[in-house]
Formats: sequence, C-alpha cells, structure tokens
Amino acid sequence: MDGPPVYGLVAGLHSFQMEPTSGGSSTIFKQIEKFTGILSFAMTPSLLGKKLKGQFEQFNKDIKARAEGAKAV
Repeated sequence: MDGPPVYGLVAGLHSFQMEPTSGGSSTIFKQIEKFTGILSFAMTPSLLGKKLKGQFEQFNKDIKARAEGAKAV
C-alpha cells in the first residue's frame, strides 16, 4: 500500500526489514522507501530526499540505541 500521493505527483511506500546475522546474535535493520509518480526522481538523496535520508539515519541510530539498551526476556 502506497502512502498518500502529494497532489497526485509522488507517493511513497515505506517498509522495514530485519535480518538475523551471526547465528542470531545480531540483526541488520533496513528502512526502504520506494517512491512512485512523475516527481519521484526528486526524492533521491541528492535532491529533496536529502532531509528524509537524514531523518532515516537518525531513526536508525535511535532504534539501535534503544534495542541495545533493552534487556533480553
């Protein structure tokens, strides 16, 4: 399901992936954003997506810190 289009010109599908590594002792976390629409090219990190990329990177740092600070159950 795509996010709401911006005036019908661009829409994004955001997803998360978590993949176990090292025999299950760690996890690779990925955020993926797929843009569609006539202006989707403008969302690349070199154009309008630069701010968005920074927000994703900060989110990744925050979730890593929270996960590593959590106690295993």
